[in-house]
Parts: sequence; structure tokens; C-alpha cells
Amino acid sequence: SRATVAAGSATASMSTAQPLSPRATAPAGLTSHAGSELEQRFLRLCHRHRLPPPEVNATVDRYEADFLWRDERLIVETDGWAAHRGRIAFEEDRSRAAALALLGYEVMRLTWRQVQAEPATVAAAIRARLSSPRRAA
Repeated sequence: SRATVAAGSATASMSTAQPLSPRATAPAGLTSHAGSELEQRFLRLCHRHRLPPPEVNATVDRYEADFLWRDERLIVETDGWAAHRGRIAFEEDRSRAAALALLGYEVMRLTWRQVQAEPATVAAAIRARLSSPRRAA
């Protein structure tokens, strides 16, 4: 997770990297560029809830966004605790968020817990944002 803005919960998630079980794999091609297990789980959530597929690890200006719906100017960042705890990560996340907001992007941050325990709520929030009129940059 590199480009971030506080949208939704800013609660840090606690995750430990574990290999995916064969049953937990996403449909073919969905995880080809997703790096972490959390990113793979988010892509499966998008597929299960029939959200339009995002670009994965896409470049926006000088930042890499976990998930991007370019035309709608929406970025979703999946924030695992290991990479986003501590003051430096906290500050960097918010600096990137501000820069991306200036470029006209909305950044929604999601934690492991939200993706795992609240998939319907997450999907509804993304669907609502994707359905709303785009804001001009």
C-alpha cells in the first residue's frame, strides 16, 4: 500500500502473511499482479461482489496504487499492519494521500479486518463511490 488517504476506517489491521489455501484462490488471472495475501483477498472480494475489476499496483503520478479505477479516480489501498504501523509509515501514507487528492483522486483505505470480516460493507462502499459522479481534478 503506497498511496493513501484516510477514507473509511484508519484502524490498523493485524495480519500475518500466510500462503493461500487451494480453496481460497481467486478466479484465473485475477491475482496475477496482486502481491500480498490481503491484495489477493481484496480482488476475490471484488469478483464475488461483481465490482468492475481495478488496475492492480498501478502507477499514478509517482505513486503506486494497490487498486485503481482510473476513470472514476478512485484508489483503494489495502493496509496490513506490518507495513503501515509506526510514525514514518503513518506520515508517508498521509503525504501520498494529500498529493493524490491534489491530482483529483479519492483514496479509500481498507484494513485486513474490513476485507475479511465486512466484505459486503466494503463492496457497497466501493460500488457507491464508483456509481457517484466523478469529481473534476
